[in-house]
Amino acid sequence: MATDPKTLRKLALRECPGIDGEALEALANHLPELRELDITEAAITAGSVSALLDKLPMQVLNISRCNGVDSSIMGALRGQGTMRELVLRGLGWVSDERLQELKSLPQMKRVRR
Repeated sequence: MATDPKTLRKLALRECPGIDGEALEALANHLPELRELDITEAAITAGSVSALLDKLPMQVLNISRCNGVDSSIMGALRGQGTMRELVLRGLGWVSDERLQELKSLPQMKRVRR
């Protein structure tokens, strides 16, 4: 059964080091219905994730072991009113305090590190 890629809501690109800021921008531009994204170990930065979050109302995001993502992403995560699940494994900047802050966001159901 063929599906229109513009209706894709969930995508896993785990351990794909070729996924970078440009790739995230393309995803945001071409997959307007995308709500769940796993980009574990991607070569991305906090800025590229922020840009994605500005364009898409993400609900589930896994940025585990994305070493280019630092604590500057916190502002974008705080402003994302639709996020219900966030996975941040292997990111040294995720302190207990930041974890609690993210867990307290209105729609957030689960934050893992």
